[in-house]
Amino acid sequence: MKEPMSLTDLVAIDYPDTELVTGGLAHQGSRILLGGDSGMGKSYVLLQLLFESAEGKPWLGIWPVRRPLRSLLVQTEVSEPLFQRRIKRWGSLPDGMFVLTQKEFLMIDEAGSVARFCDEHDIDIVGLDPLYQMHGGDENSTHTIRPAEQAGDRIAGDKRILIVVHHVNKVSQQTGQKPSLGWLRGASAWHNWIDTGFMVAGRRGEDSFELHVVKARNREERMPNPLRLTWHKPGPYLVAEEMSESSKYADVMEIVSSGPVTRKVASRRLASVRGCSRATAYRIIKEAVERGLLEETAGQLGLDSNEIG
Repeated sequence: MKEPMSLTDLVAIDYPDTELVTGGLAHQGSRILLGGDSGMGKSYVLLQLLFESAEGKPWLGIWPVRRPLRSLLVQTEVSEPLFQRRIKRWGSLPDGMFVLTQKEFLMIDEAGSVARFCDEHDIDIVGLDPLYQMHGGDENSTHTIRPAEQAGDRIAGDKRILIVVHHVNKVSQQTGQKPSLGWLRGASAWHNWIDTGFMVAGRRGEDSFELHVVKARNREERMPNPLRLTWHKPGPYLVAEEMSESSKYADVMEIVSSGPVTRKVASRRLASVRGCSRATAYRIIKEAVERGLLEETAGQLGLDSNEIG
């Protein structure tokens, strides 16, 4: 019987670097969810990410890719003629990018054929747009979402990046709050499955909107600042500009500015806003109190009077 490896043996192993997009956003086998409200530009964000991957250019001009990535887009949202018109605005497909337009496509049924295509064509990154037309079940049911996740696992394997476009529950959006995974339809089913979460937010019809990184499991540093994405007219490309992130203490003060809340409630809201753990949120609130930014009376947090005005 073979002896199990010791911790020393594990440390000594020279594991290969599987990172494909720098900053811990995407490795081989990474599962990424791109969420947002309908009509916000998610499909164009995905299209740009796949174009840039195939061309070896940084994602949105911000996050470098290690090498050109062979890309596949499976989209069921628009017809083939409409999609071809959309592509013409971009010029032409780059070498190493493939597109499948198929109105009747269910992840559970097609995962095997997509995985085989990816193996045959050495695909590095796959985009599925949108989930609700590929799922065939209740988007808010963990029981029915799990098979779709398993289909995604089969497509991604341990070699490919998978990006799934998904929608949000409008009732989950709160004016003034930062996007979070809690906005998603079936949010509880996605939290642990995805490695990286992107959320777009803004108002339809405007020339720009925001993209937030709400989860990055393999990122060692803090989350990247949000990006302001602006349409580059007359072309289809989105131009990204890094936005200044409000401090963690500013987030706390924004939460309590609407009225006194308990530390438990404040930590839950802060964890959702910042995409951090409840323990981290508790620590941030404790630091804010110690710094005199907040005061706590009878279990209720409020703004320190010295900070008002």
